[in-house]
Amino acid sequence: MKRRWNTYKSKFTRTLNAKRSETGMGLTQKEL
Repeated sequence: MKRRWNTYKSKFTRTLNAKRSETGMGLTQKEL
């Protein structure tokens, strides 16, 4: 159970980071 949660958590955080970086880059480009 714990192992499955860890894999799910890592996957979720990975997607979150990717989305965050994409939005961040878009914002910086718009500002520039």
